[in-house]
Amino acid sequence: MTDSPSLYTVFFLSFTVAFVGAASPGPLLVVTITKSLREGIKTPFIVVSAHGVLELIMLTILLFAAQMISHNNLIVSLIGIIGGIALGYLGYGMWRSEGTNREENEKTGNSFILGGIATLSNPYWYLWWFAIGLNFLLMGVKRGIWGVALFYIGHILADLVWYLFVGALTVGGRKKLERYERIITQVGGIVLIFIGAYFFASGTAWLK
Repeated sequence: MTDSPSLYTVFFLSFTVAFVGAASPGPLLVVTITKSLREGIKTPFIVVSAHGVLELIMLTILLFAAQMISHNNLIVSLIGIIGGIALGYLGYGMWRSEGTNREENEKTGNSFILGGIATLSNPYWYLWWFAIGLNFLLMGVKRGIWGVALFYIGHILADLVWYLFVGALTVGGRKKLERYERIITQVGGIVLIFIGAYFFASGTAWLK
């Protein structure tokens, strides 16, 4: 058995993993870029708001599961191991990524609705929550309501910081974004691999 992580650790890991995950190519990134070109810097706030509402719903659903299984060492261990493997896999994929495939078809419609559609249409969003997010919730539950709250705050704050950065670069000049995106994605992939290793090690420790 391992000691419960501190509130600082919960927040830091939540922010880091969410930031790196947000930096990976996906539908939400494409919506943010294309809508920012048309509507300006307000776009990231709207898109992340839609994303955050859906994340809060998913968190609430999984919170009940986390509370029920948090005292079962075997299940906690398996979730940690699976989450670690999933993070490692996603990190490896990001490390090998060539960047976002931005098709030139303009995204039309309300940014809030498009943000929700982009979130729900991404299969990796479901994978993240069931394999990785649940692991974070198990960490947060052990620290009570503040643990869960700091996990969510760290997660959404990371999304907002990244997409504001993307929106600003998009408004300021698309070439700037393309210049740094592959480097950021690959570095983020390496970070995910290391955090995945931490989750895996934590999961195996619960078996002792």
